[in-house]
Amino acid sequence: MVDAIKRIVLSLFPELAGKYHLPRYGRVIAISDTPKQGDLCDDFRPHYAVDVEVLNAQGKPDKKLPILHSLIVPMASAGQEQGFYGLPEVGTQVVVGFAYGLPHKPFIQQVLPHGLSLPNLEQKEQRWQQHPLSYQRCDQSGAWERSTDTSIQDECQHYQLETLHQETYTQTKQTTVAEHSTETIGGSKTLEAMGTLKLHSGGTAELAAIDSLKVATGNDSHTVVGRDMQEHINGIKHSLSKLKQIIQVKDGGKVWLGNESDNVLQLLSEFMGVVEQAFLDLSTHDHTPAGPTNKASLIKQAGTTKQQQSRLDAML
Repeated sequence: MVDAIKRIVLSLFPELAGKYHLPRYGRVIAISDTPKQGDLCDDFRPHYAVDVEVLNAQGKPDKKLPILHSLIVPMASAGQEQGFYGLPEVGTQVVVGFAYGLPHKPFIQQVLPHGLSLPNLEQKEQRWQQHPLSYQRCDQSGAWERSTDTSIQDECQHYQLETLHQETYTQTKQTTVAEHSTETIGGSKTLEAMGTLKLHSGGTAELAAIDSLKVATGNDSHTVVGRDMQEHINGIKHSLSKLKQIIQVKDGGKVWLGNESDNVLQLLSEFMGVVEQAFLDLSTHDHTPAGPTNKASLIKQAGTTKQQQSRLDAML
């Protein structure tokens, strides 16, 4: 009777005879295909799939079943060209099931870490790792860490970072800005270079301070101006040199030293002319009982000298 009932049940439910209703362990033996942008995953060619050999209850290859080719790898979430993708490594253990108990509809139910070396993982920690030196983790406190021994590339239309404190350590740094760059600092900013510091501008360069502006160097200072140079000082300018101070122009150039209306060097030139004329007058004068014959000319030269002195005193 039992055998008859068994034959009836197995004839009605053939999946029971082949045990296709039970999940089975399997082992990935090959990556059958990898997707390219826009590839469609379907039964004919899933693209995101692996080849699996089914294992028996003892963990040995089940010789009764063939190699299952191109089994789709399960995903945590999926959409059109979206989701989290990662193919299991060859040798990874998986759980294989058969949809509707049909032997021609095998699929991978889940991927198991059985037999694999594991990374360090604390309680409540989450970790996404490609290899021991390339990983991303969230620790027990919620702090995120991202590390790799190769490169990290971020690309986006808008990038915003908000933090109370930021520290950056790097061997070299290069920043390219295609258009404009603005930096607003609420407090102080310190820029230190142990080597050379260069500031270049292809157009206008401005350096302004509402409070004091100090420029210092422990060695020489050189200023090169291609055309004109102007200084506007509302107060006093004090220039002190310990050894020597040289102010000069190339031969044929002009020097103005004075106020807006009078040039000290021009007054000196005029004064030298007056002295020359005075000596000429003295060399040709004659004495009479009433005084020198060119007394009027001498008095005129003295008046001219007094006027020059007044113009010069106005600058002192």
